[in-house]
Amino acid sequence: MKNFSIKTKTTLIVIFIVAIVSVINAYLSISSLEKFSQAEMKDFASKEYKTKKVNVKSYVDMAIDIIKKIDRGRGHAQKRAALKEINSLHFGKDGYFWINDTRNILLADSEAPQLIGTNVSNIKTSTGVKIFKVLTKKAMRHSNGVFFNYMWPKIGHKKPVEKISFVKSYKHWGWIIGTGSYLDGVQADIVKEKLSTKHKINTIIFKTTLSTIIMLILVYFIISFVFKGFVSKPLKEFENKFKHFLNFIAMKENKFEPAKIKANNEITRMLFMLNKTATEYDKSLKDDMKVVGELVLVGTQIEQGIFQCKIKAESKNPMFVALRKSVNSMLAFLNLHMQAIRATLEGYNENDYTRSIPENEKIKADMRAVIDSVNKLGGSLATNARTNLDNGTTLEESSRSMTNSMHTLSSKANEQAARLEETAAAVEEITSLTRNNRENTSKMAGLGEEVNGFVENGQKLANQTAMSMEEINAKILSISDATNTIDQISFQTNILSLNAAVEAATAGEAGKGFAVVAGEVRSLASRSAEAAKEIKKLVKDAKTKADEGQGISEVMIKEYKSLSENMKNALNLIEDINVASKEQMAGVEQINDAITTQDQITQQNASESAKVSKIASEVTDMANNLVAMAKDKKF
Repeated sequence: MKNFSIKTKTTLIVIFIVAIVSVINAYLSISSLEKFSQAEMKDFASKEYKTKKVNVKSYVDMAIDIIKKIDRGRGHAQKRAALKEINSLHFGKDGYFWINDTRNILLADSEAPQLIGTNVSNIKTSTGVKIFKVLTKKAMRHSNGVFFNYMWPKIGHKKPVEKISFVKSYKHWGWIIGTGSYLDGVQADIVKEKLSTKHKINTIIFKTTLSTIIMLILVYFIISFVFKGFVSKPLKEFENKFKHFLNFIAMKENKFEPAKIKANNEITRMLFMLNKTATEYDKSLKDDMKVVGELVLVGTQIEQGIFQCKIKAESKNPMFVALRKSVNSMLAFLNLHMQAIRATLEGYNENDYTRSIPENEKIKADMRAVIDSVNKLGGSLATNARTNLDNGTTLEESSRSMTNSMHTLSSKANEQAARLEETAAAVEEITSLTRNNRENTSKMAGLGEEVNGFVENGQKLANQTAMSMEEINAKILSISDATNTIDQISFQTNILSLNAAVEAATAGEAGKGFAVVAGEVRSLASRSAEAAKEIKKLVKDAKTKADEGQGISEVMIKEYKSLSENMKNALNLIEDINVASKEQMAGVEQINDAITTQDQITQQNASESAKVSKIASEVTDMANNLVAMAKDKKF
């Protein structure tokens, strides 16, 4: 809620109030409707029960009227006619009459004819009430009839339901006439009425909820319209002017445009106060800007080294008044001491180191350090001038001695450089020979690797040959098995052909043709057997050759393996020689580099000694000049 706008907060509050009022109103309306519906349901149930009572009583009265019309005495014919007439009467879906006498002998019952003529005193309801006995007693007591409620199953059903009965006695014949009506229909009507009432309540709730939602939407749009016209627009104007004022005081804008006042309310009064504050701030800001402008100019002059200046503009702002006074005082004090520093340094420039800046207790920090440094500089310059005079004299004497020593050193260095140059040439020749040996060793290692590769390839080919010979041997064994099979088939075929010839001979003339065929088959079997023998011989020879080839391959593999091991040993020796040659080459090259470096250093020393000799002469001249300059200074 803290981050919500005023419009949102106002809208939420109004909507909340309207919603609460609507909910309370709906609750009260629904409560009243429920109470009314409950009363209506009670009234409806009471009317239904009364209607049932009136109906059953009127049915019994109608039956007694019929009996009275038939009754012309106590003859059995009239009674039988009356019973037949009453027994044929029905009303509604399951309404009927029963008649019993005062001894509870059932005289008429269209729904239970099997019980007519029997005593029904012991027939009980589901709650254990002896219904006929109770109804007879009540009817005898009340001459106008009596109502009685009990539980009794409908016709064709086992579950008992509530039933209301009316019984009345016809004393002239000693009969009890009764009928009843089941109340489950009334209860069903009551349930329907309750459902109808509930549906009406739900409809009212839905309409109330819908009207509440529509009312809330209307309230939202009305509030939005009113807020936009009377609150949002003035607040937006104040917000824009306030941002403009903030930009103005933050110096993002040079001028403040006052808001136009068109009405007199809280927001316009805030705008008026904002205009007044901005006008006063504008005037104060201009005065302050004058002081700041002169302060900037003074800063520029100080940056240029000008201290004879001050701030003349005035402001009512206490901060700027104190700033103006402090800056002017600072400028006067700085100007005074800068004049003193300038005079002292000009004296130093003229080789007069006897001047110094007077000390002041107010001066501290960096200015104090500058003044002390200038005074120390004067003392140091005086001391340096005195020292330079002493050192110049000493340096003059030392430079003469150094010049003589450097001449001697230069001649010795030239001689050493000539000897080192000869040594370097000899080492260079040894280096060349060593490099050739190393290259030849590397070539031998390469050739050894190639030979080793050839040996490994030969070993692989020998292994492949041995494997191929094993595969050939396996195939030969397969051929041998097939040849054995052919030989067996030829043998069996020969036997079969002999049996066929015997059978053909037995058959006589009819088997002659079959005998010829059997002879041909025996001939083919013989030739197959001979061919199988020849194949066996060829297979045996091939296996012998394959075994010899496999033996030769095994010998080749062993020889190649031995050759490979010897080649590896030879390669290891060549590699050791190669490594040793590399190390020897590296050592010789290091010696060569060291001698070359020593030669260069010696030559450089000779060159440098010549330069130092020249410098020594120049130092002598400088020492003479230094002594002359030191004698000109005051200290």
